[in-house]
Amino acid sequence: MWLRISILISLLLCSTLWISAQSSNPVGSAYNSGGDCYVVTSASPWQLGAVWFNEPLNLDEPFEITLEVNLGSNDAGADGLVFVLQNIGISALGEAVGGIGFQGFNSSLGIELDTFQNNDYGDPDYDHIAIISDGSVDHLGPNNLSGPVSLSSGTANIEDGQNHLLKVKWIPQVHLLEVYFDCDLRLSYHIDIPNVIFYGNSTVYWGFTGATGGAANLQSACLSEFALGLQEEYNMCAGEPIQIGVVGDEEGSYSWEPAEFVTNPHSPSTLVSPPTSTDFTLTYTDPCGEQIELETTVNVTDVDIGLPDSAILCEGSVLTLVVEGNANSYLWSNGVSGNSIEVDSPGEVWVVGTVGDCSAELTTTVTTAPLPIADNLENYYAACEGESIWIDATADQDCSYSWSNSEQNAQIEVTESATLVVEITTDLGCSLSFPVDVEISPFPVIELDDEISSCSGIPLFLSGGSGTSWEWNTGETTQSIAVANSGWYSVIAGNYGCMSEDSTHVTINPSPEFDWPPAVDICLDSEVWLPLPPMDVLWFWQGEPASDSVLVDGNGIWQLSAEDEENGCVSIRYTQAQWIALPNIKLDAHAILCDEMSTRIEALVEGGDWLMWSEGTEGSAIYVANPGTYTLTAENMCGSSLSTVDVVAATCSCPSFVPNSFTPDLDGLNELFLPRIACQVRGYRFSVFNRWGEVVFQSDTPDEGWNGSGLDGAYWVPEDLYIWQLIYHAELYGGDRLVQQQGFVAVIR
Repeated sequence: MWLRISILISLLLCSTLWISAQSSNPVGSAYNSGGDCYVVTSASPWQLGAVWFNEPLNLDEPFEITLEVNLGSNDAGADGLVFVLQNIGISALGEAVGGIGFQGFNSSLGIELDTFQNNDYGDPDYDHIAIISDGSVDHLGPNNLSGPVSLSSGTANIEDGQNHLLKVKWIPQVHLLEVYFDCDLRLSYHIDIPNVIFYGNSTVYWGFTGATGGAANLQSACLSEFALGLQEEYNMCAGEPIQIGVVGDEEGSYSWEPAEFVTNPHSPSTLVSPPTSTDFTLTYTDPCGEQIELETTVNVTDVDIGLPDSAILCEGSVLTLVVEGNANSYLWSNGVSGNSIEVDSPGEVWVVGTVGDCSAELTTTVTTAPLPIADNLENYYAACEGESIWIDATADQDCSYSWSNSEQNAQIEVTESATLVVEITTDLGCSLSFPVDVEISPFPVIELDDEISSCSGIPLFLSGGSGTSWEWNTGETTQSIAVANSGWYSVIAGNYGCMSEDSTHVTINPSPEFDWPPAVDICLDSEVWLPLPPMDVLWFWQGEPASDSVLVDGNGIWQLSAEDEENGCVSIRYTQAQWIALPNIKLDAHAILCDEMSTRIEALVEGGDWLMWSEGTEGSAIYVANPGTYTLTAENMCGSSLSTVDVVAATCSCPSFVPNSFTPDLDGLNELFLPRIACQVRGYRFSVFNRWGEVVFQSDTPDEGWNGSGLDGAYWVPEDLYIWQLIYHAELYGGDRLVQQQGFVAVIR
């Protein structure tokens, strides 16, 4: 007699169905009888056992638990099994005999399979099933939730040595618990299990219990380790079959679609080999005829790559091999990754293309071939305008020729300047590109007048015109030369061997020479007349005719021109005129003399040539030791300026002195302890404390000191160190300042 258990759990809002076995903990008389089988009670009286599964159930999710039960073959046996949900733990063990191992569990929910009539519990005289709670097997009490009814719809006795199916189905969305026996619905009960039974706890342990009394049966269980569940997808490489499926229940039947790509269409797992990605459906029919459809997608990866069987490596060059295809990555025989590789030597080269876990490999054979040689070809050709050039690119082997000007012959004629490239390609495809520069140069153009006149002091340049080289009769070889003297000048210009020649006569006339002041200063609101040099020329001041003298009456640059009437040469001079203002003195109107100490006063003076303070100090700065009014005078060519500062005496600090000891012994010396403050104060408070923090003296009057007595004057304080605290507001320049000081004073008698 044995019990086989399968668990079918439907995940809410998910089409995937799966069945899984769990590890277990047998307690009491229950034990593992081999593999995943358990004996709950042997066919002996007074047995009590239970099997609990270690992974709890979540009652917020729907589940189906199907038990294939066998409760023995002795119709007079006892007592049965109970399918249990509980939160006591995986070591729980209830009461024996009629309690069937369930009685005493609180909180709990049980599905009772009772094979013995206990009249005191209200048991009927047939083998029955009921939904019970909180460890009670009493059908007459409030914990009997549903039933009892006959276990089987076809017979009153299930102690027949046969296997029977018990299915427990929980639908939390509608709080419905259904119990099936041999595929027939026997009990249906609406209850909010987590809240009504388990006080809001949705996680519970599950298992089954059993017991015997004076009567017994062999009651055992086998838990089949199978999982009805299908991956959402499988990945395979084209041409390589893959195993898909489930570890299936031998009690059910299976059917795969489409069957043409399936090796075993009626097996839980099978090899499949679709040519392209395909959706497969597995239909599982359980022993009760219910069907479950599981779907999966087999993704077929076809690595399709292309590489020529052979390739030519041209001598002295590098061959780039490029693989084409759908691979995500490529690995070459030299360890390089990527879709291309550079090859510089002959031999075999292979590449592996990979997509996911799939790959394909191709090999190409690389052989070398010589490059063409064109001995008659040069990189540069030159000729003069009107000439033509023949270029010969004939190579040492059969080749084709392609010029950048569309010519296709080995020899071409060129009549104008051009930068050409010829591509010479052998029959084996090895090619070289040769750049060819053709320079058809024009003759230089020189434009020199026969006679050229200029004035001294004015730069004169002669240009040799266009070309690439020049040779002057002066020995200079630049395109243009500077000429300062009269005479004949000639130049030979060349343009890549094409030569031209020209000459000219240059006459340099003298320009007027005279002295003129480059700058002049002018006081504000005044003017300056400058006399002209005594010369026989035409004068122009600011472009207007002038004679004798010229007027400067403002800032800026003034221009004087002198023109020679005979040769027309002109000389120009410039005068920079600048306004000169009275000195500008920047001096604060007030200054503070702190604590009768001297202070430095400095003025910022612009445009002053001579500076003097009213007390006789020269310069921009003065040291002042007394309050009063001080005046600074600044002079320049245009006059003088004055500025004054008022110096006011002020108290800027407030030093104080507090003695560190005194001798109040009535000898008339050093009898009083009193701070000395060198400024006017307010808010004054002077306090003295003994070592325990008690006030022994306190005064708000600056002239009142401590004579060494206690606060009430009734006693003299002993010799000791005392703490003093001084607080006052000092009235200083710039505002009131709070001063807080403290220290120690020694009383000595």
